[in-house]
Amino acid sequence: MSNENSDKQIYCELATAIVKRQAEIIGLDMAVKKAKDLPEFILDDEGNVMAVYGKPINSLELLVSQYSKMSGNTAVNFCKDAIISIVTKYPDIKLPNILQIQKATVPTMEQFLESF
Repeated sequence: MSNENSDKQIYCELATAIVKRQAEIIGLDMAVKKAKDLPEFILDDEGNVMAVYGKPINSLELLVSQYSKMSGNTAVNFCKDAIISIVTKYPDIKLPNILQIQKATVPTMEQFLESF
């Protein structure tokens, strides 16, 4: 399997996780309908994404934006939550800005003490 095909599978996995997480919140039918409204995705009625068309990064951004139209930033946060385990497995996968997960920075002891 080529890297491009491998990446496409990862993007399908990411999109599936997002759709299924949204289904927990807005219901399966609505979550699937919103994703099917976008021509960039082919998915079944259970929310499994079989294909992502176009540039996958842009397609994921459109998907998240579709849900954020309904639930605002809460939807974005749920989308980020949905993909954490996948991003951990594939740390080099490119994500749209809307899905960037900020890594927490832990201060050194010296930095911590200087803050007082």
